[in-house]
Amino acid sequence: MAMLVVVLDARTGESALDATAATRLADLGVTHVAIARDGVSEAVVLEGWAFDAASSGREATEIVAGTASSRTLQPVLQTLLSRTIADQDTTPHD
Repeated sequence: MAMLVVVLDARTGESALDATAATRLADLGVTHVAIARDGVSEAVVLEGWAFDAASSGREATEIVAGTASSRTLQPVLQTLLSRTIADQDTTPHD
């Protein structure tokens, strides 16, 4: 699943996503959107199996950010964790 994170200034008070933007993102293959915010920044996480961040990332960023200043982050690591594996004793025994 492709992922792109768009980071915006949260101090504007405007939401980064409306119904029109959601439809346009879906047309790009985005199927999941998450928004995280603190007092300074808003991060819009875009994901989708059919979403190609390499070819559609700029358009997706423009849909989310509009004319506002933004940064984009690409995933460096994405993994699945399992408690079963984490709980296994991997200590060497004599």
